[in-house]
Amino acid sequence: MALCKNSLEKISAYVDRELSRSEAEALEAHLSACGLCRKVLRATRMEKDLLKHTYSPMKAPARLAKRIKADIREKSTTVGFYAYDISHDAYLIESLPQRPFDIVSASIQETAAFLSKFVGFPVHVPDLAYAGFGMKGGRLWHTVARISALIVYEDASGNAVSLFEIKKERVRRSGATEVVADNKSFYLGKAYGYNGVVWLQRDVAFGLVGGLPHDKLLEIARAAAANLEQ
Repeated sequence: MALCKNSLEKISAYVDRELSRSEAEALEAHLSACGLCRKVLRATRMEKDLLKHTYSPMKAPARLAKRIKADIREKSTTVGFYAYDISHDAYLIESLPQRPFDIVSASIQETAAFLSKFVGFPVHVPDLAYAGFGMKGGRLWHTVARISALIVYEDASGNAVSLFEIKKERVRRSGATEVVADNKSFYLGKAYGYNGVVWLQRDVAFGLVGGLPHDKLLEIARAAAANLEQ
């Protein structure tokens, strides 16, 4: 599993041809034997191809480019950018050809254990049944330049919400509207027609995203946070 974690962290750089020859060869050797990492590679390529055809390339000013590269190296982000990025990811997931879940299980414990093996931190899967949402499945994903866990829920009306999880380390509390509820700070964001709610709990930065209004998403996020405290 450690091999998978190391490989997943290098897939984006591999697609962008940023790995050394020896790193690329080592990754290719692992990919030849690992179906899960090959699925992530295909999804990463599709995402980058979609971005390439959606946006016209622009050259950033040298100072800005230097700052962006430094932020990526440090894997530093804000709650505002996290909320934006997961909303953008929800749009991409909807736009890309349907990708199977990496795990489909009715067991919260099994889903959490499976995802935790690959992302390098304990994944927490809240039970949202009493909020009217059942778990559909889980995926490994890549957001704000980090490997992330993604759990998808759906209610009886077919409304889907996605819960992203990354390590809380170097996530700054800025760049988003703050709402305080249940003595906890929640941060609101929006992009590409999707709303996002971010909060920090335990050692994880959680991001809930969907097409529902912010007040409904906040209600679900509060339920998830409360469930995780039990």
